[in-house]
Amino acid sequence: MVALAYVAAAELGFTLAFTTKQVTAVWPPTGIALAALLLWGNRVWPGIWVGAFASNAFTGEPIWTAAAIATGNTLAPVAGSVLLRRFGFENSLNRVRDVLLLAVFGSLAAMTVSATNGAAQLACARIIPWNAFASVWWIWWTGDSMGVLFVAPLLLTWFTTDRPRERAEGGVPELTLLAVMLLALSWVSFLSRLPLRFSIYPFIIWTALRFRQRETATAIAAVGGLAIWATMHGLGPWQSGSLDSRLVQLDSWMSILAITGLVMGAATAEGRTARHELQTLLKETKRSADTLQSAFLPERLPERLGMQCDALYIAAEREALIGGDWYDAFDLPDGRIGFSIGDVTGHGLDAAVAAARIRGTIFAEAFKGGEPAEILERVDRTLQSRYDTAATALVAIIDRDLSTISYAGAGHPPPIIAAPNFIARSLPYGGIPLGIGMPIALQTHTALLEPGAVVLFYTDGLTEFKRNVERAERAVLQAVTRLANGTIVDHPAAFIQQSVMGSERPSDDTVLLVVQRSSRPLPSGPEKSQPVPSSASH
Repeated sequence: MVALAYVAAAELGFTLAFTTKQVTAVWPPTGIALAALLLWGNRVWPGIWVGAFASNAFTGEPIWTAAAIATGNTLAPVAGSVLLRRFGFENSLNRVRDVLLLAVFGSLAAMTVSATNGAAQLACARIIPWNAFASVWWIWWTGDSMGVLFVAPLLLTWFTTDRPRERAEGGVPELTLLAVMLLALSWVSFLSRLPLRFSIYPFIIWTALRFRQRETATAIAAVGGLAIWATMHGLGPWQSGSLDSRLVQLDSWMSILAITGLVMGAATAEGRTARHELQTLLKETKRSADTLQSAFLPERLPERLGMQCDALYIAAEREALIGGDWYDAFDLPDGRIGFSIGDVTGHGLDAAVAAARIRGTIFAEAFKGGEPAEILERVDRTLQSRYDTAATALVAIIDRDLSTISYAGAGHPPPIIAAPNFIARSLPYGGIPLGIGMPIALQTHTALLEPGAVVLFYTDGLTEFKRNVERAERAVLQAVTRLANGTIVDHPAAFIQQSVMGSERPSDDTVLLVVQRSSRPLPSGPEKSQPVPSSASH
Protein backbone atom coordinates (compact mmCIF):
# COMPACT_ATOMS: atom_id res chain seq x y z
CA MET A 1 0.00 0.00 0.00
CA VAL A 2 2.84 2.41 0.81
CA ALA A 3 4.57 1.55 -2.48
CA LEU A 4 1.39 2.11 -4.51
CA ALA A 5 0.68 5.41 -2.75
CA TYR A 6 4.28 6.50 -3.38
CA VAL A 7 4.07 5.67 -7.12
CA ALA A 8 0.72 7.45 -7.53
CA ALA A 9 1.99 10.57 -5.78
CA ALA A 10 5.23 10.42 -7.81
CA GLU A 11 3.28 10.42 -11.08
CA LEU A 12 1.57 13.59 -9.90
CA GLY A 13 4.90 15.11 -8.90
CA PHE A 14 6.56 14.34 -12.25
CA THR A 15 3.88 16.36 -14.05
CA LEU A 16 5.36 19.41 -12.33
CA ALA A 17 8.94 18.77 -13.54
CA PHE A 18 10.36 21.30 -16.01
CA THR A 19 14.14 21.52 -16.43
CA THR A 20 14.88 17.92 -15.38
CA LYS A 21 12.08 15.38 -15.61
CA GLN A 22 13.33 13.55 -12.49
CA VAL A 23 13.33 16.72 -10.38
CA THR A 24 10.35 18.83 -9.35
CA ALA A 25 9.80 21.63 -6.86
CA VAL A 26 6.77 19.84 -5.42
CA TRP A 27 7.30 16.18 -4.44
CA PRO A 28 4.34 14.74 -2.43
CA PRO A 29 5.81 11.18 -2.10
CA THR A 30 8.28 12.38 0.55
CA GLY A 31 5.41 13.42 2.82
CA ILE A 32 3.72 10.05 2.27
CA ALA A 33 6.95 8.20 3.11
CA LEU A 34 7.62 10.14 6.33
CA ALA A 35 4.00 9.84 7.48
CA ALA A 36 4.02 6.07 6.85
CA LEU A 37 7.20 5.65 8.89
CA LEU A 38 5.82 7.71 11.78
CA LEU A 39 2.47 5.91 11.75
CA TRP A 40 3.60 2.29 11.26
CA GLY A 41 7.29 2.25 12.10
CA ASN A 42 10.50 1.61 10.16
CA ARG A 43 9.20 -1.80 9.01
CA VAL A 44 7.52 -0.05 6.03
CA TRP A 45 10.80 1.17 4.51
CA PRO A 46 10.82 -1.60 1.83
CA GLY A 47 7.55 -0.23 0.49
CA ILE A 48 9.10 3.21 0.25
CA TRP A 49 12.14 1.86 -1.58
CA VAL A 50 10.02 -0.18 -4.02
CA GLY A 51 7.80 2.82 -4.72
CA ALA A 52 10.76 5.15 -5.23
CA PHE A 53 12.56 2.63 -7.48
CA ALA A 54 9.49 2.00 -9.63
CA SER A 55 8.84 5.72 -9.98
CA ASN A 56 12.40 6.50 -11.13
CA ALA A 57 12.83 3.40 -13.29
CA PHE A 58 10.22 4.68 -15.74
CA THR A 59 11.86 8.08 -16.25
CA GLY A 60 14.48 6.77 -18.70
CA GLU A 61 17.46 6.70 -16.35
CA PRO A 62 19.67 3.62 -15.88
CA ILE A 63 18.44 0.94 -13.49
CA TRP A 64 21.40 1.36 -11.16
CA THR A 65 20.70 5.12 -11.00
CA ALA A 66 17.04 4.50 -10.20
CA ALA A 67 18.08 2.08 -7.43
CA ALA A 68 20.59 4.54 -5.99
CA ILE A 69 18.08 7.39 -6.07
CA ALA A 70 15.46 5.12 -4.42
CA THR A 71 17.96 4.38 -1.66
CA GLY A 72 18.45 8.10 -0.98
CA ASN A 73 14.72 8.76 -1.16
CA THR A 74 14.23 6.03 1.46
CA LEU A 75 17.08 7.06 3.77
CA ALA A 76 15.86 10.67 3.97
CA PRO A 77 12.41 9.96 5.51
CA VAL A 78 13.91 7.16 7.65
CA ALA A 79 16.44 9.65 9.03
CA GLY A 80 13.63 12.17 9.58
CA SER A 81 11.47 9.65 11.48
CA VAL A 82 14.42 8.55 13.64
CA LEU A 83 15.24 12.16 14.53
CA LEU A 84 11.61 12.98 15.30
CA ARG A 85 11.16 9.95 17.57
CA ARG A 86 14.45 10.78 19.27
CA PHE A 87 12.99 14.13 20.33
CA GLY A 88 9.61 12.75 21.46
CA PHE A 89 7.54 13.72 18.43
CA GLU A 90 3.78 13.08 18.62
CA ASN A 91 1.85 12.37 15.41
CA SER A 92 -1.20 14.42 16.42
CA LEU A 93 0.79 17.69 15.99
CA ASN A 94 -1.09 19.08 18.97
CA ARG A 95 2.02 20.65 20.47
CA VAL A 96 3.94 23.60 19.06
CA ARG A 97 7.21 21.71 19.57
CA ASP A 98 5.93 18.87 17.34
CA VAL A 99 5.23 21.27 14.46
CA LEU A 100 8.67 22.84 14.83
CA LEU A 101 10.32 19.41 15.05
CA LEU A 102 8.56 18.33 11.85
CA ALA A 103 9.65 21.50 10.06
CA VAL A 104 13.28 21.44 11.24
CA PHE A 105 14.20 17.74 11.41
CA GLY A 106 11.55 16.02 9.31
CA SER A 107 11.67 18.56 6.49
CA LEU A 108 14.68 20.89 6.39
CA ALA A 109 17.40 18.62 7.81
CA ALA A 110 16.38 15.13 6.67
CA MET A 111 15.66 16.11 3.08
CA THR A 112 19.27 17.17 2.52
CA VAL A 113 20.00 13.43 2.30
CA SER A 114 17.69 12.78 -0.66
CA ALA A 115 18.59 16.04 -2.42
CA THR A 116 22.36 15.47 -2.15
CA ASN A 117 22.14 11.82 -3.17
CA GLY A 118 19.70 12.46 -6.02
CA ALA A 119 21.61 15.33 -7.61
CA ALA A 120 24.88 13.39 -7.32
CA GLN A 121 23.37 10.27 -8.95
CA LEU A 122 21.97 12.28 -11.85
CA ALA A 123 25.34 13.91 -12.37
CA CYS A 124 27.15 10.56 -12.21
CA ALA A 125 24.75 9.16 -14.81
CA ARG A 126 25.43 12.26 -16.96
CA ILE A 127 21.75 13.13 -16.95
CA ILE A 128 22.70 16.58 -15.71
CA PRO A 129 26.08 18.34 -15.94
CA TRP A 130 28.05 18.74 -12.72
CA ASN A 131 27.85 22.52 -13.02
CA ALA A 132 24.05 22.20 -12.63
CA PHE A 133 24.43 20.26 -9.36
CA ALA A 134 23.62 23.26 -7.12
CA SER A 135 20.49 24.33 -8.98
CA VAL A 136 19.17 20.74 -9.21
CA TRP A 137 19.98 20.16 -5.54
CA TRP A 138 18.08 23.29 -4.60
CA ILE A 139 14.96 22.31 -6.56
CA TRP A 140 15.15 18.71 -5.28
CA TRP A 141 15.53 19.80 -1.66
CA THR A 142 12.73 22.37 -2.01
CA GLY A 143 10.36 19.79 -3.48
CA ASP A 144 11.09 17.16 -0.83
CA SER A 145 10.85 19.65 2.05
CA MET A 146 7.58 21.02 0.70
CA GLY A 147 6.24 17.49 0.31
CA VAL A 148 6.82 16.91 4.02
CA LEU A 149 5.19 20.17 5.14
CA PHE A 150 2.34 19.83 2.67
CA VAL A 151 1.39 16.12 2.84
CA ALA A 152 2.72 14.64 6.10
CA PRO A 153 0.57 16.79 8.46
CA LEU A 154 -2.53 15.92 6.44
CA LEU A 155 -1.91 12.17 6.76
CA LEU A 156 -0.66 12.25 10.36
CA THR A 157 -3.63 14.21 11.68
CA TRP A 158 -6.24 12.11 9.86
CA PHE A 159 -4.71 8.76 10.82
CA THR A 160 -4.25 9.72 14.50
CA THR A 161 -7.24 9.21 16.78
CA ASP A 162 -8.47 12.29 18.62
CA ARG A 163 -8.71 12.31 22.38
CA PRO A 164 -11.72 13.92 24.13
CA ARG A 165 -9.65 16.89 25.26
CA GLU A 166 -8.88 17.74 21.61
CA ARG A 167 -12.48 18.34 20.52
CA ALA A 168 -12.92 21.54 18.53
CA GLU A 169 -15.02 24.51 19.55
CA GLY A 170 -16.42 25.07 16.06
CA GLY A 171 -19.35 23.03 14.78
CA VAL A 172 -20.42 21.73 11.39
CA PRO A 173 -22.26 24.93 10.29
CA GLU A 174 -19.24 27.06 11.08
CA LEU A 175 -16.91 24.62 9.33
CA THR A 176 -19.12 24.60 6.25
CA LEU A 177 -19.19 28.40 6.12
CA LEU A 178 -15.43 28.53 6.57
CA ALA A 179 -14.81 25.98 3.79
CA VAL A 180 -17.02 27.83 1.31
CA MET A 181 -15.42 31.20 2.06
CA LEU A 182 -11.88 29.77 1.96
CA LEU A 183 -12.39 28.04 -1.38
CA ALA A 184 -14.05 31.09 -2.88
CA LEU A 185 -11.26 33.40 -1.77
CA SER A 186 -8.61 30.92 -2.94
CA TRP A 187 -10.27 30.82 -6.35
CA VAL A 188 -10.17 34.62 -6.60
CA SER A 189 -6.59 34.78 -5.27
CA PHE A 190 -5.03 32.20 -7.59
CA LEU A 191 -7.22 32.22 -10.66
CA SER A 192 -7.28 35.97 -11.16
CA ARG A 193 -4.78 38.78 -11.38
CA LEU A 194 -5.87 40.33 -8.10
CA PRO A 195 -2.96 40.44 -5.56
CA LEU A 196 -4.94 38.75 -2.77
CA ARG A 197 -2.75 35.78 -1.82
CA PHE A 198 -2.16 37.08 1.72
CA SER A 199 -5.91 37.37 2.33
CA ILE A 200 -5.87 33.58 2.80
CA TYR A 201 -4.07 33.90 6.14
CA PRO A 202 -7.05 35.10 8.26
CA PHE A 203 -9.06 32.05 7.19
CA ILE A 204 -6.23 29.63 8.00
CA ILE A 205 -5.91 31.35 11.39
CA TRP A 206 -9.69 31.05 11.85
CA THR A 207 -9.44 27.32 11.14
CA ALA A 208 -6.53 26.91 13.55
CA LEU A 209 -8.27 28.75 16.38
CA ARG A 210 -11.66 27.09 16.09
CA PHE A 211 -10.96 23.57 14.82
CA ARG A 212 -8.49 20.71 15.16
CA GLN A 213 -5.18 20.15 13.41
CA ARG A 214 -6.78 17.81 10.86
CA GLU A 215 -9.11 20.59 9.66
CA THR A 216 -6.19 23.03 9.60
CA ALA A 217 -3.97 20.63 7.63
CA THR A 218 -6.84 19.95 5.22
CA ALA A 219 -7.40 23.66 4.66
CA ILE A 220 -3.69 24.18 3.99
CA ALA A 221 -3.64 21.25 1.55
CA ALA A 222 -6.74 22.51 -0.28
CA VAL A 223 -5.33 26.01 -0.67
CA GLY A 224 -1.93 24.64 -1.71
CA GLY A 225 -3.40 22.26 -4.27
CA LEU A 226 -5.38 25.03 -5.94
CA ALA A 227 -2.33 27.31 -5.90
CA ILE A 228 -0.15 24.63 -7.54
CA TRP A 229 -2.72 23.99 -10.28
CA ALA A 230 -3.01 27.71 -10.99
CA THR A 231 0.76 28.16 -11.10
CA MET A 232 1.12 25.22 -13.54
CA HIS A 233 -1.32 26.95 -15.90
CA GLY A 234 0.30 30.36 -15.69
CA LEU A 235 -2.35 31.83 -13.41
CA GLY A 236 -2.20 33.51 -10.04
CA PRO A 237 0.53 35.67 -8.49
CA TRP A 238 3.47 33.55 -9.73
CA GLN A 239 3.56 33.98 -13.50
CA SER A 240 7.14 35.03 -14.30
CA GLY A 241 10.04 32.66 -15.00
CA SER A 242 10.21 28.94 -15.66
CA LEU A 243 7.82 26.48 -14.04
CA ASP A 244 10.54 25.39 -11.61
CA SER A 245 11.18 29.01 -10.65
CA ARG A 246 7.49 29.73 -10.19
CA LEU A 247 6.97 26.60 -8.08
CA VAL A 248 9.94 27.48 -5.85
CA GLN A 249 8.35 30.89 -5.22
CA LEU A 250 5.06 29.16 -4.49
CA ASP A 251 6.84 26.74 -2.12
CA SER A 252 8.22 29.65 -0.12
CA TRP A 253 4.73 31.10 0.32
CA MET A 254 3.16 27.72 1.07
CA SER A 255 5.77 26.78 3.68
CA ILE A 256 5.11 29.98 5.63
CA LEU A 257 1.35 29.42 5.35
CA ALA A 258 1.66 25.79 6.52
CA ILE A 259 3.94 26.53 9.48
CA THR A 260 1.83 29.51 10.58
CA GLY A 261 -1.41 27.55 10.47
CA LEU A 262 0.01 24.42 12.13
CA VAL A 263 1.77 26.37 14.88
CA MET A 264 -1.40 28.29 15.69
CA GLY A 265 -3.42 25.08 15.59
CA ALA A 266 -0.95 23.42 17.95
CA ALA A 267 -1.07 26.39 20.33
CA THR A 268 -4.87 26.17 20.31
CA ALA A 269 -4.72 22.42 20.96
CA GLU A 270 -2.32 22.99 23.87
CA GLY A 271 -4.82 25.48 25.29
CA ARG A 272 -7.62 22.91 24.98
CA THR A 273 -5.47 20.30 26.70
CA ALA A 274 -4.61 22.72 29.49
CA ARG A 275 -8.28 23.59 29.99
CA HIS A 276 -9.23 19.90 30.01
CA GLU A 277 -6.54 19.10 32.57
CA LEU A 278 -7.56 22.10 34.66
CA GLN A 279 -11.21 21.00 34.63
CA THR A 280 -10.17 17.49 35.64
CA LEU A 281 -8.02 18.90 38.44
CA LEU A 282 -10.86 21.13 39.62
CA LYS A 283 -13.24 18.17 39.71
CA GLU A 284 -10.75 16.15 41.73
CA THR A 285 -10.10 19.13 44.00
CA LYS A 286 -13.82 19.65 44.54
CA ARG A 287 -14.30 15.98 45.35
CA SER A 288 -11.40 16.10 47.82
CA ALA A 289 -12.65 19.37 49.31
CA ASP A 290 -16.16 17.99 49.75
CA THR A 291 -14.77 14.92 51.49
CA LEU A 292 -12.51 16.98 53.72
CA GLN A 293 -15.22 19.51 54.53
CA SER A 294 -17.60 16.70 55.44
CA ALA A 295 -15.03 15.37 57.87
CA PHE A 296 -14.95 18.79 59.57
CA LEU A 297 -18.74 19.04 59.91
CA PRO A 298 -21.14 16.95 62.03
CA GLU A 299 -22.50 13.82 60.44
CA ARG A 300 -25.73 14.00 62.46
CA LEU A 301 -27.78 16.75 63.98
CA PRO A 302 -29.81 16.04 67.15
CA GLU A 303 -33.57 16.07 66.93
CA ARG A 304 -36.13 15.96 69.69
CA LEU A 305 -39.80 15.41 69.63
CA GLY A 306 -41.04 18.92 68.95
CA MET A 307 -37.79 20.23 67.42
CA GLN A 308 -35.88 19.78 64.19
CA CYS A 309 -32.57 21.12 62.85
CA ASP A 310 -31.32 21.82 59.36
CA ALA A 311 -27.94 23.14 58.22
CA LEU A 312 -26.29 24.32 55.03
CA TYR A 313 -22.63 25.00 54.24
CA ILE A 314 -21.53 26.80 51.05
CA ALA A 315 -17.83 27.49 50.37
CA ALA A 316 -16.90 30.79 48.73
CA GLU A 317 -16.94 30.70 44.91
CA ARG A 318 -13.52 32.32 44.61
CA GLU A 319 -11.82 29.95 47.04
CA ALA A 320 -10.67 26.33 46.88
CA LEU A 321 -14.16 24.95 47.65
CA ILE A 322 -13.34 24.66 51.35
CA GLY A 323 -13.46 27.39 53.95
CA GLY A 324 -13.09 28.41 57.56
CA ASP A 325 -16.75 28.52 58.64
CA TRP A 326 -18.16 25.77 60.81
CA TYR A 327 -21.30 24.69 62.63
CA ASP A 328 -22.05 21.99 65.18
CA ALA A 329 -25.01 20.64 67.15
CA PHE A 330 -24.84 18.01 69.85
CA ASP A 331 -26.62 16.55 72.88
CA LEU A 332 -25.17 17.37 76.29
CA PRO A 333 -25.07 14.87 79.17
CA ASP A 334 -27.67 16.80 81.19
CA GLY A 335 -30.25 16.57 78.38
CA ARG A 336 -29.72 20.03 76.92
CA ILE A 337 -28.77 20.62 73.28
CA GLY A 338 -25.65 22.56 72.37
CA PHE A 339 -24.92 24.52 69.21
CA SER A 340 -21.83 26.27 67.91
CA ILE A 341 -21.15 28.28 64.79
CA GLY A 342 -18.22 30.44 63.77
CA ASP A 343 -15.97 31.94 61.16
CA VAL A 344 -12.18 31.71 61.12
CA THR A 345 -10.22 34.53 59.53
CA GLY A 346 -9.16 33.54 55.99
CA HIS A 347 -10.16 30.79 53.57
CA GLY A 348 -8.84 27.53 52.22
CA LEU A 349 -7.37 24.48 53.88
CA ASP A 350 -5.59 26.29 56.76
CA ALA A 351 -8.78 28.06 57.75
CA ALA A 352 -10.76 24.80 57.55
CA VAL A 353 -8.27 23.03 59.82
CA ALA A 354 -8.42 25.93 62.32
CA ALA A 355 -12.24 25.83 62.23
CA ALA A 356 -12.19 22.09 62.96
CA ARG A 357 -9.91 22.68 65.96
CA ILE A 358 -12.13 25.39 67.41
CA ARG A 359 -15.27 23.34 66.81
CA GLY A 360 -13.69 20.39 68.62
CA THR A 361 -12.55 22.61 71.48
CA ILE A 362 -16.04 24.07 71.94
CA PHE A 363 -17.51 20.58 71.91
CA ALA A 364 -15.08 19.42 74.60
CA GLU A 365 -15.59 22.52 76.78
CA ALA A 366 -19.38 22.26 76.50
CA PHE A 367 -19.25 18.75 77.96
CA LYS A 368 -17.41 20.12 80.98
CA GLY A 369 -20.51 22.19 81.79
CA GLY A 370 -21.17 25.88 82.21
CA GLU A 371 -23.06 28.60 80.42
CA PRO A 372 -22.24 29.65 76.84
CA ALA A 373 -20.17 32.65 77.95
CA GLU A 374 -18.04 30.47 80.21
CA ILE A 375 -17.52 27.93 77.43
CA LEU A 376 -16.31 30.59 74.98
CA GLU A 377 -13.99 32.14 77.56
CA ARG A 378 -12.33 28.78 78.17
CA VAL A 379 -12.05 28.23 74.42
CA ASP A 380 -10.43 31.65 74.04
CA ARG A 381 -7.80 30.81 76.64
CA THR A 382 -7.05 27.55 74.83
CA LEU A 383 -6.66 29.36 71.50
CA GLN A 384 -4.32 31.96 72.93
CA SER A 385 -2.12 29.33 74.58
CA ARG A 386 -1.97 26.78 71.75
CA TYR A 387 -2.94 28.33 68.40
CA ASP A 388 -2.40 31.57 66.57
CA THR A 389 -5.93 31.83 65.21
CA ALA A 390 -8.63 34.52 65.29
CA ALA A 391 -12.29 33.68 64.81
CA THR A 392 -15.79 34.82 65.56
CA ALA A 393 -17.95 32.26 67.35
CA LEU A 394 -21.34 31.77 68.93
CA VAL A 395 -22.39 29.08 71.41
CA ALA A 396 -26.06 28.42 72.23
CA ILE A 397 -27.78 25.91 74.51
CA ILE A 398 -31.46 24.93 74.44
CA ASP A 399 -32.83 23.57 77.70
CA ARG A 400 -34.44 20.16 78.13
CA ASP A 401 -38.03 21.27 77.64
CA LEU A 402 -37.12 23.43 74.57
CA SER A 403 -38.67 26.50 76.18
CA THR A 404 -35.57 28.71 76.44
CA ILE A 405 -32.32 29.27 74.61
CA SER A 406 -29.19 30.77 76.16
CA TYR A 407 -26.34 31.98 74.00
CA ALA A 408 -23.14 34.05 73.93
CA GLY A 409 -21.30 35.49 70.96
CA ALA A 410 -17.65 36.39 70.46
CA GLY A 411 -17.88 38.95 67.68
CA HIS A 412 -20.27 36.73 65.75
CA PRO A 413 -23.60 37.78 64.17
CA PRO A 414 -26.43 37.22 66.67
CA PRO A 415 -29.17 34.62 66.25
CA ILE A 416 -32.38 35.62 64.50
CA ILE A 417 -35.62 34.44 66.10
CA ALA A 418 -39.24 34.52 64.97
CA ALA A 419 -42.50 33.01 66.20
CA PRO A 420 -46.11 32.87 64.96
CA ASN A 421 -47.00 35.90 67.10
CA PHE A 422 -44.01 38.14 66.20
CA ILE A 423 -41.86 38.81 63.16
CA ALA A 424 -38.20 37.89 62.95
CA ARG A 425 -35.68 39.98 64.85
CA SER A 426 -32.02 39.79 65.81
CA LEU A 427 -31.33 38.95 69.44
CA PRO A 428 -29.00 41.12 71.57
CA TYR A 429 -25.32 40.35 71.23
CA GLY A 430 -21.85 41.61 72.05
CA GLY A 431 -18.27 40.53 72.63
CA ILE A 432 -15.05 40.53 70.62
CA PRO A 433 -13.59 37.68 68.49
CA LEU A 434 -11.67 34.78 69.94
CA GLY A 435 -7.90 34.49 69.84
CA ILE A 436 -6.96 38.18 69.42
CA GLY A 437 -5.04 38.36 72.70
CA MET A 438 -7.54 40.44 74.70
CA PRO A 439 -9.94 39.38 77.50
CA ILE A 440 -13.30 38.77 75.87
CA ALA A 441 -15.54 39.17 79.00
CA LEU A 442 -18.68 37.73 77.42
CA GLN A 443 -22.27 37.74 78.67
CA THR A 444 -24.82 34.94 78.38
CA HIS A 445 -28.18 36.05 76.96
CA THR A 446 -31.47 34.16 77.30
CA ALA A 447 -34.58 34.14 75.09
CA LEU A 448 -37.89 32.29 75.20
CA LEU A 449 -38.71 29.70 72.56
CA GLU A 450 -42.43 29.78 72.00
CA PRO A 451 -44.21 26.93 70.19
CA GLY A 452 -43.58 27.36 66.45
CA ALA A 453 -40.47 29.48 67.03
CA VAL A 454 -37.65 29.48 64.47
CA VAL A 455 -34.04 30.32 65.34
CA LEU A 456 -31.41 31.00 62.70
CA PHE A 457 -27.67 30.87 63.36
CA TYR A 458 -25.54 32.06 60.44
CA THR A 459 -22.18 33.44 59.36
CA ASP A 460 -21.70 36.85 57.77
CA GLY A 461 -21.38 35.42 54.24
CA LEU A 462 -25.18 35.37 54.22
CA THR A 463 -25.85 39.00 55.11
CA GLU A 464 -22.86 40.41 53.19
CA PHE A 465 -23.99 38.87 49.91
CA LYS A 466 -23.00 41.21 47.06
CA ARG A 467 -21.98 43.79 49.71
CA ASN A 468 -25.61 44.80 50.12
CA VAL A 469 -26.04 44.18 53.84
CA GLU A 470 -29.32 46.05 54.20
CA ARG A 471 -31.09 44.17 51.42
CA ALA A 472 -29.68 40.81 52.54
CA GLU A 473 -30.70 41.33 56.17
CA ARG A 474 -34.21 42.30 55.10
CA ALA A 475 -34.47 39.15 52.95
CA VAL A 476 -33.23 36.99 55.83
CA LEU A 477 -35.77 38.43 58.28
CA GLN A 478 -38.60 37.95 55.79
CA ALA A 479 -37.62 34.32 55.12
CA VAL A 480 -37.38 33.45 58.85
CA THR A 481 -40.76 35.12 59.45
CA ARG A 482 -42.34 33.03 56.69
CA LEU A 483 -40.98 29.84 58.25
CA ALA A 484 -42.41 30.82 61.66
CA ASN A 485 -45.78 31.57 60.05
CA GLY A 486 -46.12 28.03 58.79
CA THR A 487 -44.37 27.93 55.40
CA ILE A 488 -43.53 24.28 54.87
CA VAL A 489 -40.25 23.48 53.09
CA ASP A 490 -38.07 20.38 52.99
CA HIS A 491 -34.84 22.24 53.82
CA PRO A 492 -35.38 25.44 55.81
CA ALA A 493 -31.68 26.42 55.62
CA ALA A 494 -31.67 26.18 51.83
CA PHE A 495 -34.96 28.10 51.72
CA ILE A 496 -33.42 31.03 53.61
CA GLN A 497 -30.22 30.95 51.55
CA GLN A 498 -32.11 30.98 48.24
CA SER A 499 -34.35 33.79 49.49
CA VAL A 500 -31.22 35.92 49.83
CA MET A 501 -28.92 34.68 47.05
CA GLY A 502 -31.16 32.98 44.54
CA SER A 503 -29.09 30.54 42.46
CA GLU A 504 -25.83 32.47 42.83
CA ARG A 505 -22.90 31.36 44.95
CA PRO A 506 -21.68 33.67 47.73
CA SER A 507 -18.39 35.56 47.60
CA ASP A 508 -17.65 34.44 51.16
CA ASP A 509 -18.10 31.15 53.02
CA THR A 510 -21.66 30.87 54.29
CA VAL A 511 -23.21 28.68 56.99
CA LEU A 512 -26.86 28.51 58.06
CA LEU A 513 -28.15 26.46 61.00
CA VAL A 514 -31.93 26.52 61.52
CA VAL A 515 -33.72 25.27 64.65
CA GLN A 516 -37.51 24.95 64.50
CA ARG A 517 -39.75 24.24 67.46
CA SER A 518 -43.02 22.53 66.74
CA SER A 519 -46.20 24.52 67.28
CA ARG A 520 -47.82 21.45 68.90
CA PRO A 521 -47.54 21.08 72.67
CA LEU A 522 -45.04 18.52 73.91
CA PRO A 523 -46.35 15.38 75.64
CA SER A 524 -45.91 15.24 79.38
CA GLY A 525 -43.34 12.95 81.00
CA PRO A 526 -39.61 12.45 80.66
CA GLU A 527 -38.13 12.75 77.20
CA LYS A 528 -35.04 11.12 75.82
CA SER A 529 -32.72 12.55 73.24
CA GLN A 530 -32.78 10.59 70.02
CA PRO A 531 -30.22 11.69 67.45
CA VAL A 532 -31.32 10.98 63.93
CA PRO A 533 -29.64 11.51 60.57
CA SER A 534 -29.28 15.21 59.83
CA SER A 535 -30.92 16.96 56.93
CA ALA A 536 -27.80 19.09 56.67
CA SER A 537 -26.21 19.57 53.29
CA HIS A 538 -23.22 21.38 51.91
